[in-house]
Amino acid sequence: MKKFIFDLQRFAVINNDVSDTSVIGTDDDDSITNTGSNVTIEALDGDDSIYNDYCSNVSINAGSGNDTIRNEVAETGARAMIPFTTATTARG
Repeated sequence: MKKFIFDLQRFAVINNDVSDTSVIGTDDDDSITNTGSNVTIEALDGDDSIYNDYCSNVSINAGSGNDTIRNEVAETGARAMIPFTTATTARG
């Protein structure tokens, strides 16, 4: 059996429900969830998981790392800036 060690100082969980704001991650592995509109998400470095839930006018900058972005788009105006060599995207 493998032993799994989870370092809480190297992982941020960020849940944003505020519109008209910027969300900035850490240089480590982050989990970012957004439910606000008119939001800029800057994930920075690390292997990040970013989820945008049907919000409009959202800009996502994944930064470097092996990132996963799920951008649920129900309204117009959502866009993702993804470094293609470091990110995996999923659209639901």
